[in-house]
Amino acid sequence: MVKNSFLKREKAIFVFSVVVIFLAFLNLGITVYKGGGFERITGHATDMGTANLTIMSQASINFTTENITWGAGAVDENMISAHLVTNGTVTNGNWTAVSQGLTVRNDGNTFIKLNLTTSNNASDFIGGTSPQYNLAVSNNESSSCITGLASAFATATGSMQPGCWNMSFIDANDLLDIDVQLVIPQDALPGSKGSFITATATVL
Repeated sequence: MVKNSFLKREKAIFVFSVVVIFLAFLNLGITVYKGGGFERITGHATDMGTANLTIMSQASINFTTENITWGAGAVDENMISAHLVTNGTVTNGNWTAVSQGLTVRNDGNTFIKLNLTTSNNASDFIGGTSPQYNLAVSNNESSSCITGLASAFATATGSMQPGCWNMSFIDANDLLDIDVQLVIPQDALPGSKGSFITATATVL
């Protein structure tokens, strides 16, 4: 009788344990469901990687229009000198009019300072009495020169001279025109004349 009573008690404890375990798992399931899954229970961890590089400043320019040619001509009779400009002007002479100067593009990836250097001055280029050789810079595209545009004609001395203190590299604003103005005196010696104009870019 005592043995049966003991077995019944053990069986009751076993059944109670099973019920408790069942209820515990049921409660866990409800908690996981309401919390959005095991991720809420175990925690949500993140980490971060990196991708690094450095873009170097690159100063690069090129002439998209690189030649000015007035051809052959002479100062008109009884005139002291002829006046030629790359805006289509030919005065007191019969050279072919030129309506386009040089055009330089900033095709690098940074703002630059643009300087110009001629290979000679007016005396060496043209000769004669009081020749003139002048350069002026203008925007081919708006705001290509942000500051320091050398828009007034300045004497080409054969030394470096400023063209633009801050030239843009943005595609729609990266072109400058370089115009040339010459005064050719009547007594300039005949012959083929030429001058190189070098553009130099410096990273700001």
